[in-house]
Amino acid sequence: MSTEPDNIHQMAPAWNARKVVVFHGQHDTHISTGVPYDTRTLASLFALEPGNAAKLEGLAFIPSSYNGHDARNHATQRAEGSFVALCGDVDHGNHPQQRIEQLVRGFSGDAAWLIFSTAHAREDDKRWRIIIPLASPMSFDDWHDAQHAFFNFMEYGGVEMDRALDRAAQPVYLPNIPDFHAKTGEILRDDEGRPLFYRRATTGTNAPGLAVDGQLEAGMAAIARKREEDERERARMREEAAQRRATRPRNDDAPIMEDFNRNNPIANLLELYGYKQSPRNKDDWRSPHQQGESYATRIVDGEAWISLSASDVAAGIGQKCRSGCFGDAYDLFVHYEHSGDHKSAFRALYQERRASQPQSYSAPPPPIDPDDPGPEAMDDYEPLGVDEVAEALEGDAAETSSGPRLPYFYFHEAEPTLDANDFVEGMLTRAAMSVLYGPSNCGKTFFVVDLALHVSLGKEWRGRAVDKGAVVYLSLEGSQGIRNRLSALRKHHELDGEKLPFVAMPQPVNLLNEDADVRAVIELVQHVAAETGLEVAMVIVDTLSRAMAGGNENSPEDMTAIVANCDKIRDMTGAHVCIVHHSGKDEARGARGHSSLRAATDTEIEITREPEAKSSNVRVAKQRDLEAAEPFSFTLKSVALGTNNRGKDVTSCVVLPAEKEAKDTLSRDAISQAFTMMVDAWAACKPLSHKPQSRDTGRFAPMIFSRKIGGHPTLWKEHIDEWIYNGCLSFEVRDSKTKLSGLRVLKPII
Repeated sequence: MSTEPDNIHQMAPAWNARKVVVFHGQHDTHISTGVPYDTRTLASLFALEPGNAAKLEGLAFIPSSYNGHDARNHATQRAEGSFVALCGDVDHGNHPQQRIEQLVRGFSGDAAWLIFSTAHAREDDKRWRIIIPLASPMSFDDWHDAQHAFFNFMEYGGVEMDRALDRAAQPVYLPNIPDFHAKTGEILRDDEGRPLFYRRATTGTNAPGLAVDGQLEAGMAAIARKREEDERERARMREEAAQRRATRPRNDDAPIMEDFNRNNPIANLLELYGYKQSPRNKDDWRSPHQQGESYATRIVDGEAWISLSASDVAAGIGQKCRSGCFGDAYDLFVHYEHSGDHKSAFRALYQERRASQPQSYSAPPPPIDPDDPGPEAMDDYEPLGVDEVAEALEGDAAETSSGPRLPYFYFHEAEPTLDANDFVEGMLTRAAMSVLYGPSNCGKTFFVVDLALHVSLGKEWRGRAVDKGAVVYLSLEGSQGIRNRLSALRKHHELDGEKLPFVAMPQPVNLLNEDADVRAVIELVQHVAAETGLEVAMVIVDTLSRAMAGGNENSPEDMTAIVANCDKIRDMTGAHVCIVHHSGKDEARGARGHSSLRAATDTEIEITREPEAKSSNVRVAKQRDLEAAEPFSFTLKSVALGTNNRGKDVTSCVVLPAEKEAKDTLSRDAISQAFTMMVDAWAACKPLSHKPQSRDTGRFAPMIFSRKIGGHPTLWKEHIDEWIYNGCLSFEVRDSKTKLSGLRVLKPII
């Protein structure tokens, strides 16, 4: 029953009068007495002053109106509860009150909220509790999604949340400051009993409850879409797993594995190995390998499990498939108790089985079991030792029950892939990697942002068809530049009010160390895909040097590490990864750093700009699976964005196609300079070349002439070919020892 009178003003929002279960601390239970718990109105919680009790003995509540004697039972609240508020705990990060308020306002809009510091909070260790009343009560399933929508919003704002509050009957402690810190003994109240640190902020009780719209609606919808996608993927994985198991060859070690699976329920092993069970679905579990907060492992029909977690795949649990991994109880045993060593696991089970079934060696000796992989009767029989049996079975035991883990197909099974794989026609392919490089101030960031905009719109780009997809832009050099660039694009293309699937992440990340931010980027991409309902077509890393977090671009170890982590992002998301990079000191030799980057790249795009030129030149320097596009040019147009606090104009730029250059003539002076450069290079035993492979050595004449003299590289290439044909130039070996060849001037053209 209620312990307080209902004195809520009749004109106040309806949430004010809704009741919640209250109790005094962790040990206040009514399960054996049959007495209902007390209740209080939500509005009364907003007026509480901090109590003075030990941390786990303070006043607490459950944001549900069900107050029966079993109200603190999770299963009961899931079934009977009517949930009236969202709650959050912030126990880490020492976040200032202002930051928590900003995020809560951003999530709840004009709805009511209460924020207060928790029992053990101090000036140098700030901890917060948040209560947001709901406009309408929710069932557990909807409330659970709403809680996670709130958690996700806060965590994308950089505030880690305690997700234990998604449990139906989890206590939420109300304002309370004990005399002493329970662990350290630190004094928390002064000599007069006043808290040394207590902070609170609230909208008051006249604000409305939180309705299912805005951020809450979007967050819940994203969670629902992700759940539907996961269910479809689990169904597909379940079918694949069943097919593999049905067609696997039966070998001698199968009975031992089958006995283990029969005798060890998967749920028991998951709990034993540190998995956490979902409060929403008893068959869903969170792996100890997971870095995220989802429950990615599901028990299927009680005899198998499937996992959608990339962390589980990376850890090598069970058998890998396209979207995750799967297995049975035996696979869990192998991974967690024998570090993935099938031979060691089988040896242990075989030894246990032999110990429980001692043999008699009278003639003829009876078998241990008709299916036992051990020896049967033979003349002069002597039992094999455990090591010998394991060694004999090494080939079978070392493999998974379904054969090789890696996919393969035979020559005769190969069929052509006829579907277009280029989401930017003739330029970029799905799930591939590209590098866009050039010197500073050549316009490469403006160029790639313009390309990304067209992908998010699904709009033709430079005469090329573009498939619509979401874009995640990792702006690692800060937020101001990318905000201004996107604002300029929005203004220039008249896109105000348009909600495009184009997301910018404006802070540094470390993609060099797999354990740093790689998983966070994957989760961001997956979240954007779920939230927008579109596959993420592009992940842009701007720039490589910022993503390397102090690594050495010239180190093969560091460069291959960052390439491997970009591959992981591609593999786990299906997105194309585009890396923005700088050219080296010798611009003719391409992007700076170790050559392993270029070797791993599917598409390499070079952007150059002469100091006095009005346009930048774009050249596809490498294309693995497509024909290299013809070079083209672009210019930058300034867009006014407003004025700053000093009254100065703030501008940014957008990309426009350059006016077509005349490509059929070169000036007499330009040709004279080119011939002089070829003569000097030949004399210095460093001849220039018109062969494309000379780009890697910095001797490619068309590019050198374009940069130093002017004119388009394609124009220079056409003229050099013509001069060779007319006998003005020849391509000869310059150094007989090194076989270095290049262009030699035979006669001047002018």
